[in-house]
Amino acid sequence: MDKLFLYLLITLILAGVLFAQTSPQAEPSPSSVPAQESIAVPEGNGKPVLLDGLFARGEWDDALRISIHDRIKLFLKVNSGHLFIGLKYEEAVGVVTDIWMTSDDKIVFQMHSSGQLGEGVLSLPVADDKTETIMGYTKDWDVNEIKSDSKKKAEWQAAGRPKEGYRQTLFPSDGKEFQIVLSKFSGRRLKMRLMSGDSKGLVIYPKKTDLKSTENWLELVVPKTKPAEDQEAEKQKIAQVVSSVIGWAKDKNLDLFFGSIANDEDYISVTPTRRIIKCFEDVKVNVPFWMSPDFKYVRHELKDLEIKFARCGEVAWFFCILDDINNYKGESASWENTRWTGVVEKRDGRWVVVQQHFSFASNR
Repeated sequence: MDKLFLYLLITLILAGVLFAQTSPQAEPSPSSVPAQESIAVPEGNGKPVLLDGLFARGEWDDALRISIHDRIKLFLKVNSGHLFIGLKYEEAVGVVTDIWMTSDDKIVFQMHSSGQLGEGVLSLPVADDKTETIMGYTKDWDVNEIKSDSKKKAEWQAAGRPKEGYRQTLFPSDGKEFQIVLSKFSGRRLKMRLMSGDSKGLVIYPKKTDLKSTENWLELVVPKTKPAEDQEAEKQKIAQVVSSVIGWAKDKNLDLFFGSIANDEDYISVTPTRRIIKCFEDVKVNVPFWMSPDFKYVRHELKDLEIKFARCGEVAWFFCILDDINNYKGESASWENTRWTGVVEKRDGRWVVVQQHFSFASNR
């Protein structure tokens, strides 16, 4: 029996999709586009990708797109130290996929997605292309798996597992969406091999490749990680935004304030008062008070400001001690030595405060 056929047969059984699909072809389908010697992966614009396999509008607009087969499109981009790989299929329901990747031709990581995820670590050459995969294990990467509706699956099983009914138990999918932490690899020139099985057969890309060596594997050149000075520049931008959440009151510049916070249902602001602001629309209730000529800004200061970035680079959290000094009808309306924590997110290239919390020390 052809080794590739045997491999696909096993993975389809593990995924539970064999009942729904026709037998795969014994030979790999030809690629419509030959592998290039080297591909420069672009730096994305920070648009996040939800790893659900649905390729939502805008998620991959900043990616390089390559048609690697008449049934498969490859999407590539890098964001904040993560490599994103999208594989969009003509018919993606029940697709089983393996990606092999290395940066030194010595240690090769296998990333498997079927009804369960799994990882293998191997050295080339691999005898007879036989690899060992630890199912359920993923280190520094993730991807969507095949998912089924438990209720529909139970009904299908109760009906005797008819071949034509299994696909109806699976949730819709456009393909596979991988996210891989680049620090998993020792270099920035990566070699990649792909194998996928769908209802029409087996696809290997690049076509004439195996696990004997990395000869003819697709080479990806990813951009270098942004230097520390770039992160410091981002911290300065965040500090300015955080300051503007209070400082807008100096000139009563509502546009500055609204541009510094999330203008949607995500926004939450918790203050020492009873009322909690749970969305952007709630903010507007306080506008008449702030814009009143009786409310006068005096000064504000952010002391001991600390900013920490999430691994994705598009989210950060902050802490500081705030002095917010104001008067209302000649009386003090100030917060002094207020503990202020919050979360900021980079949206469409700019930072906004999504959540914040103000409090006073109990011994104040």
